[in-house]
Amino acid sequence: MTPEERDTLLELLSHVFESDDEIDGLVYLDIQKIFYHLRERLDDENTIKELLPYYWYIDGVVSDTVQETVNHGLDTGVLQSKPTAGTGTGEWYEPGQEGVTPAEGIGEDDIATAKREIKLAIEEDYDVFRSHEDKIQDVYGEAPYDFQRYFKLNILFAIEQFSNDRPLYLGTDNLASEISTAEAYLPLDTEFDEFNTLFSRYVNTAKRYLSAVGEQNRILADRFKQLSDGVWRLYCQQLRLLEHDSYYDSKREEWEDEYQRTRQFVANDLVEFRQAIDDEFDEANESNRVSEDSSWGKIAAKYLDNQSSGE
Repeated sequence: MTPEERDTLLELLSHVFESDDEIDGLVYLDIQKIFYHLRERLDDENTIKELLPYYWYIDGVVSDTVQETVNHGLDTGVLQSKPTAGTGTGEWYEPGQEGVTPAEGIGEDDIATAKREIKLAIEEDYDVFRSHEDKIQDVYGEAPYDFQRYFKLNILFAIEQFSNDRPLYLGTDNLASEISTAEAYLPLDTEFDEFNTLFSRYVNTAKRYLSAVGEQNRILADRFKQLSDGVWRLYCQQLRLLEHDSYYDSKREEWEDEYQRTRQFVANDLVEFRQAIDDEFDEANESNRVSEDSSWGKIAAKYLDNQSSGE
């Protein structure tokens, strides 16, 4: 993106704050989604539409050029940021001390049209004052695959609740059932075959873990969340390879390499988590084993001895 194009998008971002006196700040999700709705409103002939290429990723549709614009705003003092207070929504962005540099080299009519449409997008398409959870619900209402909507909204939220020691609505048995149900929503596209195989291993591991813990015993809950987040990231990295504007074709090789690294990490994490389950609940497993002093235990021990000696 050229400096002139970056200045143009920053001018439009500054216009968001000018369009509504009640908007004193935005989270990153807001900025991405406002520009997405702006793009959907613009005619193909408008040059600004070309500056907003998107792809599907972890929190829905995102654009690298919008990220560049935010960074440019912070670097120039047009924007300032601070952490949001305990909402888990990232940084809070608001106007800085510096004024925006008027964009040059972009048609004035296109900019004027974009400013009108961005105001309408805020009024009609995207409510910045809704809760973060409601915004995510809306984003995933347009998801290209049912799996991502189901796993993101039904499962990841419950796992986060479990990890944070909050009560689950219907307990761990229901969570295990929902994770099993997610397999029915896996994409049928061959590009997802590798992920689908790994996800089936995740389902078996999750069921094994959730059958061993309970509402009062949430041991390894953080590790389970880490594993589940890794599975979700892997899916989103495969999704990004398929659902992106042509602007990002040059990044396919980089994205593919990232996907392969994440796939190996998740595969290793699955093995390590299964081992952690065995180690943590080994005492319970031991109590369920047949005693070698019992008649059946002696038969089994003799059989194993014979097998090891090659008889």
